[in-house]
This record gives sequence, C-alpha cells and structure tokens, in this order.
Amino acid sequence: PVAAAQTVDQRAYALLHAYAAIVEEATDIVADPATPLAFKRVLGQAERAATPAAETLQIAVTGYMRARADFDAASSSNQTAIQRAAIALSVAARRLNEALAAAQAPIAELEGLIRARRG
Repeated sequence: PVAAAQTVDQRAYALLHAYAAIVEEATDIVADPATPLAFKRVLGQAERAATPAAETLQIAVTGYMRARADFDAASSSNQTAIQRAAIALSVAARRLNEALAAAQAPIAELEGLIRARRG
C-alpha cells in the first residue's frame, strides 16, 4: 500500500498499482447489468479524471527512475557530469512529487466509489 512506501518512487508505484486494481474492479462493476446507469455514469466520470492523472504519474516515475540511473552512473564521472545529473534528478523528483500529489485525489475518489458500491 501507498502508506507503507518509504520513497517517492515507491509511493508512485504503489499508487499506480492501486489504480490498476481499482480500474479492474470498476470494469467489472460497469459490466454488471444490475449496476444502475447513474452509478455507471458517475464511475465513468471519476475514471476519466483518474486515468490522465495516473498516466502522468507513470511518465513522471519513469523520468525519475531514468534520472536516478543517470545520476548513479555519473557518480564516477567528473564534477560537471555529477552536477548535471544531480540537477536533472532534482527536477525529476520535483515533477514526480507534483504528479503524485495530483494523482492522489482523483484515484482516491474512484476508489471511494468502488468501496461505496461494495457496501
């Protein structure tokens, strides 16, 4: 779970994993003919907000991991390469934190709807 994650990339991966599980369950709910149409619409609306946020988070975590690997590789290089890699890692970390913060609310809203439907 997200709460157990200790690093920003772990939190991002945990949230993305939770999102994937939520979308799978939402798909099952929408496919159920007993699900009221109004609920399907609300669920679809929540999914349309959560999906772009999750996609942005995936891009940000990929960028962060690439910058982290570049920084680790630069550690044996000259000072200029280390500084460049450190700046790129700092920027990637900031973007990842921003994407993580932006994704939390829409994914939580979608999760809340799923939980409410489960009862």
